[in-house]
Amino acid sequence: MLKHQSQVPVRPSRVEILGANGFVSRHLQSWCARNEVAFRAVASREIDMTRREKAQELAGLLRPDDAVVMTSDSRESPSKPAPNVALDSAVIRAVLE
Repeated sequence: MLKHQSQVPVRPSRVEILGANGFVSRHLQSWCARNEVAFRAVASREIDMTRREKAQELAGLLRPDDAVVMTSDSRESPSKPAPNVALDSAVIRAVLE
């Protein structure tokens, strides 16, 4: 369950965007830049989120006061199988624990 630590809106010190090269991610990065919100975008070539063992590597990038946004492409193509949502959430769960 998502738990907010503040009752009033608070600007995060940094937004950690997972899935840096996608459509949604690029727009979020633009929004952050326009609104002077610090962010870091992590591409799959930097940390392959389809590999569970990469969870610790990702956890090492995060700061305690980061806001984490995970974006994912749900399309399937001949070169890319359909995303494994269960695997994605297992990796994120491992990072957040």
